[in-house]
Amino acid sequence: MIATIAEVERFLNDFHQKVKVFDIIFMDDREKNIQALRDLNITRAVRIEIVKTITVEDYSE
Repeated sequence: MIATIAEVERFLNDFHQKVKVFDIIFMDDREKNIQALRDLNITRAVRIEIVKTITVEDYSE
């Protein structure tokens, strides 16, 4: 079942509020993923900013 736009908006609003309070824990346990992030110069702070800017338009099924 595909989520409606309203459901995605509600989820993202709730998620963004929770990130402000609880922060995000990234599971950095795969070396190839860690290396890819290093290669792209994506730090923990950059990852958090990317997650904070996700909008309903970014949703795909």
